[in-house]
Amino acid sequence: VTFATDITLRGTPDDYFVFQIHGFLAVGARVLLEAADVGRGAPQARNIVWQVFEYVSVAGYAHIEGTFLSKAATTFGGGATCVCRLYPQTALTLTSNTIGNPPPAPPMPPSPPPSPPNPPPSPPP
Repeated sequence: VTFATDITLRGTPDDYFVFQIHGFLAVGARVLLEAADVGRGAPQARNIVWQVFEYVSVAGYAHIEGTFLSKAATTFGGGATCVCRLYPQTALTLTSNTIGNPPPAPPMPPSPPPSPPNPPPSPPP
């Protein structure tokens, strides 16, 4: 799959996007592959997953977001940026790139306190 123009994912902060590509993923020069705010909050980079069965190639000055799992190498051209996690199975090549981690998920709310134990049964009269 080759992206030669910008791709914008729209949704809410609770939406998840999972892409499975049974080949390679190539992002062209100066292409933005990102989540965008549409008034309700943007999808979170940590909720975007790309599973690529070959290699990932990000050309110079492109920008990508999400978690990228690739069977082969992941390569970034000069000046490419991402808010992502990168997990290639073979090699990762970076050339003057800016890589930022997606913010962590918000903490889970505290668990409610345990219920009091049941009182012992009353003795028979």
